[in-house]
Amino acid sequence: MAIHEIIERLHGATKRGTGWQARCPAHTDSNPSLSIREEDGKILLHCHAGCSTEAVLKALGLTFSDLYEGRAGERRITENYPYVDESGRLLFEVVRYSPKGFRQRRRSETGAWIWNLEGVRRVLYRLPEITTSDDIVVLEGEKDVATARTLGLVATCNPGGAGKWNDEYSEILRGKRVVVISDADDPGRKHARQVRESLLGKVASVRVIELPGAKDLTDWVERGGNLIGLQELIQRSSTSAPPAAPSLRHAFLPAQGLAMLYSKRGVGKTYISLGISVAVASGGEFLPWKAPCARRVLYVDGEMPCSSLQERLSSIIAGSKTIPEDDSLRIITPDLQDRSLPDLASLSGQEMIEEHLEGVSLLVLDNLSALVRAGKENEGEGWLPVQDWALGLRRRGISVLFVHHAGKSGSQRGTSRREDLLDSVITLKHPSDYTPSDGLRCEVHYEKTRGFFGEEAKPFEVRMQLGDRKEANWIVSGPTLRGVRATISTVLQSAVERGYVHQNPAHGIRLRDTRGKAERRYYTPAVIQKLLPELSEPCRTVVTVAVLTGLRIGEILALRWKRVDMLRDTIEVTETFSDGQFGSPKPRSAQKTSTTECLHLPVIGSRSHASRGTRSVTRTQRCSPSRESR
Repeated sequence: MAIHEIIERLHGATKRGTGWQARCPAHTDSNPSLSIREEDGKILLHCHAGCSTEAVLKALGLTFSDLYEGRAGERRITENYPYVDESGRLLFEVVRYSPKGFRQRRRSETGAWIWNLEGVRRVLYRLPEITTSDDIVVLEGEKDVATARTLGLVATCNPGGAGKWNDEYSEILRGKRVVVISDADDPGRKHARQVRESLLGKVASVRVIELPGAKDLTDWVERGGNLIGLQELIQRSSTSAPPAAPSLRHAFLPAQGLAMLYSKRGVGKTYISLGISVAVASGGEFLPWKAPCARRVLYVDGEMPCSSLQERLSSIIAGSKTIPEDDSLRIITPDLQDRSLPDLASLSGQEMIEEHLEGVSLLVLDNLSALVRAGKENEGEGWLPVQDWALGLRRRGISVLFVHHAGKSGSQRGTSRREDLLDSVITLKHPSDYTPSDGLRCEVHYEKTRGFFGEEAKPFEVRMQLGDRKEANWIVSGPTLRGVRATISTVLQSAVERGYVHQNPAHGIRLRDTRGKAERRYYTPAVIQKLLPELSEPCRTVVTVAVLTGLRIGEILALRWKRVDMLRDTIEVTETFSDGQFGSPKPRSAQKTSTTECLHLPVIGSRSHASRGTRSVTRTQRCSPSRESR
């Protein structure tokens, strides 16, 4: 009998060191006085109150033979499964019994067996083999691993069986191609899902299969299964090759995440959704969220024409520190289709999107009112086909961001059943002191959070400002002073109305503008090198001069050849051109000649001159150090 079977018969059993302490069943014991421990396969009982071992066993309904392993008629050891480290050194053993049972043991310093794994490193079975192979089969137990090896496969399992997988085991398999073979029972299927979810984002690919007509791999082989049949089953299974990391390094949109972003019209949900898409597609940052690596994004818009969407994208990308690579951000809009976009609650509508999902890690659906038209919006039944489809996308490693309208009450429009399967829900709201002149300015609130809380789940305010190049500059802040003032003012006004105070002291308080200016962003030399060959004249000349000199666009347009000295590498700035008129450059407090090291590019124009890598600029009325290329 195993020690845990005896422990289960005792009252008040607690772990003490390498053994257990419990109430002795042979006498009235209010203070646990029975010690239980194992030594060399034997269970030792000792009552500190003086009860004999025989008396304790009789009270438990046991005999002395129950304290020993391998006795006739009792469980006997049939297999030893050694778990070793990378060098082959024994860490511990899993022992298999007949009738079926398992225990774990380790060697003491004297060589005796200790029947627990306290302080022992846990590893995967047959560790040296799996560290040198790229294709691994994960099974539930050591017996199935032995069966897999007879088929010529490299296989492993975790100690402890179903439900005992942890993320450290997944790190051992990082970068490998993995097939998980599930046992045909509920614990086995749950274990296979646990292994798969832990492996996602770490391995190159993972497939999960269940063998038809058999409870496990050993049973399947005994029924006639072979390597060729197993390979066919694996090939027919779906591959999960999810993103190597979450879409965003924030639980708001994790790997395989399902999220919703909603607001009333005109608050900024499309801009925010596009900003998230650009960050994921480029591996960049947006607001407080950061994408750990670049992943492919499909953005489906059911309302806006492509030209309007591209205009917004251009401003977002112009203000982004990272730029998506070609084909990393795909867009589907209704005006580019031969017919209207199909209803995504229908199979045909989902199939239309499926054609474009190859390699996609994030699908953005903007918005549900335009893309899901079946049934009534406030009835849950119409949502079920979309829900089933979204869960299928999740299983394939694809995250989905639903964009939706808010209703008159301010909550998301339609059935609340949508939120049941979502990991997170975000709503955008105008601040209490918002005016139309503020443009895009909103508060971001997390209404549902799964897996994050505290500081990560606090609301924040966002403001977008367009720069000189129409680039979108984003300013993020916590709760605003104006919002705090508005709340205090509301409370005090209620006190005035109830007669507690005579006047509202919050009225008339003026706050200093703390919104600040947007951060300047600059193009890197690598980006400029890619940009220039794509430009046509005269844009290429204008951009080249701007890069090499740091001049403003008006100063470049007003340049004359007589102000360019090729011998001394200087340009004299005497005027500017703006709104169809020539004028003087903006004055500065000092006048000087500045020099900057720039890209080694040839001078563009009829009087070409080999670049020496530097350019000097002399301004007669304004002069400053040449800015880094913008």
